[in-house]
Amino acid sequence: MPKKGAARTEDEYRALFDLDLARELLSYAVGCIMGRYSLDEPGLILADAGSTMADYEAQVPNARFRPDDDGIVPITENEYFPDDIVSRVRDFLAVAFGEENVTANVSWIEHALGSGKRKDLRQYFLKDFYSDHLKMYSNRPIYWQVSSNSKQPSKGFNALIYLHRYTPATLGIVRENYANDMLDKQEARLTTIAHALDTADKAEATKLRKEQATLTQMQREIQDWVTTTLFPLSTAEIELDLDDGVKQNYPKLGAVLKYVKGLS
Repeated sequence: MPKKGAARTEDEYRALFDLDLARELLSYAVGCIMGRYSLDEPGLILADAGSTMADYEAQVPNARFRPDDDGIVPITENEYFPDDIVSRVRDFLAVAFGEENVTANVSWIEHALGSGKRKDLRQYFLKDFYSDHLKMYSNRPIYWQVSSNSKQPSKGFNALIYLHRYTPATLGIVRENYANDMLDKQEARLTTIAHALDTADKAEATKLRKEQATLTQMQREIQDWVTTTLFPLSTAEIELDLDDGVKQNYPKLGAVLKYVKGLS
């Protein structure tokens, strides 16, 4: 950034332009992943309460890029799921710009997000995407971030849900198909680490024990969140009335959502 009162250089303007373009591209990509938009049809596709994939297919019968089946897209420190946000963005880029260009396009996006210095795409979604989304929609988000650790998302479970595809069953699906599944996969990894420690050399053992401690703490915190917060809210099967607006609806699920000042 230029010093106060100094004019921006052409390179600085280019960096700002690329940053805005990368953010808008990723926002559009998420919209296509959720079914709000389509690469094949103009305008909004799924934008009514309780919209389904059947509704999408009726409007876009031969979509080149298929939205996420359940409208729930996990964002986690490691890739636990086939519909992980980074995997789905890469799928989108492959269809939109060609499979052969995915690596180059991801590199451009990451450098644009970091204003010339690479910002990892996964870390962007963990730390910055939701803030950018809130700014874009004036603190009235249409994609809501379920988060077990609102202050440190990288240390917990996170997933985006699309408001217009929400149903009273959505949080139950988040719990069973994603949060619990992630806990099971973490338990499997801990078992693998325990076995590996039996034959590991000193350097490898140190690395494994560090991962073991970090993973054990994360797993404990996510399990506690699932038990005390996600489970009761998901079994309540809460209805939302979109006519009431985001400000009235967000607090109904606020206990499991990323904190938003003025909404939570």
